[in-house]
Formats: sequence, C-alpha cells, structure tokens
Amino acid sequence: NPVRDDGMEDLVRRLRHLTALTHLDLSDTGVADAGTSALASCIRRKFLPNLKHLFLHFNSIGDSGAAELLQALATMQTLAIVDLDLSRNPVGDQAFMAVGHDVTRLTALTRLDLSLTSVTEPTIGWLSTALPSLSALGSVTAAVTLTSSPVQAGRPPLL
Repeated sequence: NPVRDDGMEDLVRRLRHLTALTHLDLSDTGVADAGTSALASCIRRKFLPNLKHLFLHFNSIGDSGAAELLQALATMQTLAIVDLDLSRNPVGDQAFMAVGHDVTRLTALTRLDLSLTSVTEPTIGWLSTALPSLSALGSVTAAVTLTSSPVQAGRPPLL
C-alpha cells in the first residue's frame, strides 16, 4: 500500500503508541527522504524502543533520508536494531559518508541489505570492517569482493 512521504507523518503519530513493536516493514510504500526523515524523528524521540527489524526496501530513499535514519539509529544507545534492509533504494555512498564513524555504534546490527543500491565496493568494505557484527550485507557480498581495495576502519572512504 502506498504510504509515501505525506502519509508518514500520520503513520509516525500512530507508531509512537506501539512501543512493543519489534518489526516494521515499510517496503514498497513509496517512501522517500522526507518520509524517512519523519521515521528518523520517531526513532530519535524513543517512540520505538524495541524495534529490531526495519525493512525499507524498494522505495525512493536517497542519501539524505538514509543518512538521517542511520544517524538516528546510531545515536540511540538503547535501540539495538539487528536487521536493516535498504535494498532497491537510490541510496549511495554519501549516506554513509555523512554518518561517518557514528555508524560503528550499530553494534547489534547483524544484517544490512544494500543490494541494488548505489553503494560502492569501497564503502561496502569499510562497513564490513567498521561493523564486525554484520553476518551479511545482502546480495551485495555476492557481487562485490570485500577485500579488493584497502579501506581504513576508522572512517568511510573518500570518494
């Protein structure tokens, strides 16, 4: 069902009352950066303290929306997200460059799906080093050799 950005504000108002929610699937709902920003705001306000699985694949989330979401997830010390699916979105390296070292705070993350995005091999390599808890990077790992380029663990690659 299309939620799109304009419907996210209403959805966020409803989500804040669902404090026991552990899975949220907003896949293929037409959400873009503004809607992702509303969701990030909901997370920053600690309205979803038990969220573990967040599925946002096949939307229109770009670098700014993904960066804001990643920043919200990374700065919430009580939130232990384990599964984040951003596949099939126009997100690229800039989202991870914007968040930088803060992404290392996602210590509970065991699955990050970036398949069919514009995230490049150096950033995938940096993420695999920065987040040793990751057990899978979606189908990106099948298409990218993670060891082919040197990556500094402390910061995302410069593009």
